[in-house]
Amino acid sequence: MSRSPLLWLMFIVCGPLWAAPLPELVLNDANGPPFTNAQQTGFLDRVGQEAFRRAGLRLRLVQLPAGRGLKNANEGIEDGDLTRIAGIEKTHPN
Repeated sequence: MSRSPLLWLMFIVCGPLWAAPLPELVLNDANGPPFTNAQQTGFLDRVGQEAFRRAGLRLRLVQLPAGRGLKNANEGIEDGDLTRIAGIEKTHPN
């Protein structure tokens, strides 16, 4: 049985793309159990991981106090916050 040269070319060109790691998004998290925990088995841990996986991203949660997490996100140290109240962008635009 002969293989199509186009099929082999597709595997050669696209193969490394399939094996590439997902880009990582780092979010602050001030929640506690049962929403998040150190084992990453809380409700927000699981829902967040699955939602970001479906979007083609890896999610890494950093446990910080709410004020520090908000400051770090605003300064670009982390990518953002996992959960926040509506309107927070008025005082922290970044």
